[in-house]
Amino acid sequence: PNGAQMKRRNESGEALYLRDQWRRRGVRHVHVHFAQTGASVAMIACHASELSYSFTIHESETLEDPARYGLRQKVGCAAAIVCISELARRAVASLLPLGQQDKVHVVRCGLELDRYLSTKAASTPDGGLRLLNVGILAPRKAQDVLVRAVAALGNCVRTCTIVGDGPERRALESLAESLGVADRVILAGPVDQDHIQPYFQDADLFVHTS
Repeated sequence: PNGAQMKRRNESGEALYLRDQWRRRGVRHVHVHFAQTGASVAMIACHASELSYSFTIHESETLEDPARYGLRQKVGCAAAIVCISELARRAVASLLPLGQQDKVHVVRCGLELDRYLSTKAASTPDGGLRLLNVGILAPRKAQDVLVRAVAALGNCVRTCTIVGDGPERRALESLAESLGVADRVILAGPVDQDHIQPYFQDADLFVHTS
């Protein structure tokens, strides 16, 4: 079997296992995040059963190529779809007949800002700023722009810590090396939510290049 067939088999196996687990626990509705594998597994698990599902759609590439991800079928079968922006809501609603568009809702991503307030003094321009970026190392996050900015800003940046992992890690390492900033660009790898707060405490600025 090719990669797509193997992926479908894996999703089906996961769905059947989870469906049985949910039944044993008395679960009647399932909500998942992301419209790719998570929504596929939920849809299969809930198909032709007493279970219903909903999902939150985050990723823009799914909306840019809905046919590739079977998005029309997923939103059609879902009891509700949550979008993180009005733009996403309009895109999802366009995949549904008029009578079903009211099941698409907007719930924006929020932050508990108090969790990320630093109690440490900020660096001075002379000492260089400590920058922080958190996200998957993928082209859509554009961390290469950040690495180039570190090089362009020179001594204004003491360190730039990038938390996360992904397919662009080696490319970012090579770029930092070629620009002479490998000693200031720190690729910290993946960090879970329970351990991410100290990174915010130690940073002067959070920078988001996505």
